[in-house]
Amino acid sequence: MKLISIQTITILGICLLSSCNYNKSPFYDELFTSETGHLRGANIGAKIEAIHPLENDSFLIESTPNYLLYEYEMSKGNSYTIRYHFSDNNELYAIEMAVFLAKKEDVGLLYKKFSTHFNRKYSIGNTKEKGYITWQTQTITPIRRVAIALINDSDSYGYLTLLITDLDY
Repeated sequence: MKLISIQTITILGICLLSSCNYNKSPFYDELFTSETGHLRGANIGAKIEAIHPLENDSFLIESTPNYLLYEYEMSKGNSYTIRYHFSDNNELYAIEMAVFLAKKEDVGLLYKKFSTHFNRKYSIGNTKEKGYITWQTQTITPIRRVAIALINDSDSYGYLTLLITDLDY
């Protein structure tokens, strides 16, 4: 009897461990490269010089004193762009990430993973009309109010948008 219960517990444990990866997005780790900052190590209010090292310069498509655009291809049919917007004072005031995935199901998994991360970090987000989930936080020094908005824009193609903005800009 004792042997059966140990085998049952072992089988249940294996099933539980294998199911943990079932809802894991294969793209999350590449998109979310750092737990620090608002996204990918970047903080609203940062200088452009602090943003350049966070990204790979070989994927830099456009660079002006107020704007950086990076385009990454992850695999066939799967890519993303990141846009950083800077004020005339050289301070980051907006980050836009657009993710294009071949399968809408992959966008759904990624959306859940991003939502879980931001819910854990900033408390439960507010669902808005048109499907956006939003969170609010603030920077430390100087204090700025920051809004984060996430939407699964998938229609015939998988498309996710993440926007992080300085509400005081």
